[in-house]
Amino acid sequence: MSVLRSHCRLALLFSTLSLATACPRRVPSATEALDEAVADVADGDAKARAWALAGLHTLFVTSDAGKARAQLDTAVQKDAADPWALMGQLVLADRQTRSD
Repeated sequence: MSVLRSHCRLALLFSTLSLATACPRRVPSATEALDEAVADVADGDAKARAWALAGLHTLFVTSDAGKARAQLDTAVQKDAADPWALMGQLVLADRQTRSD
């Protein structure tokens, strides 16, 4: 009987530990990466990816197409193959053709 109880306690302990470690600590916000990129480019010396994400933040969150274009252009100048910079420029071009 005591062997059964010790096995039950051990199973309960392992299941509790596995459930406790599987729970997420904090769910990041949807724009967390974009917000971090804005902070990274504040000093002006950032990588192309940070400039591209900051441009997307400016475009989608603050809706400033002119500033977003400048940030995305900076990203393309730093790395012409960055997919986020190219995608941002594509979105800007699409928005431009739809508003004309």
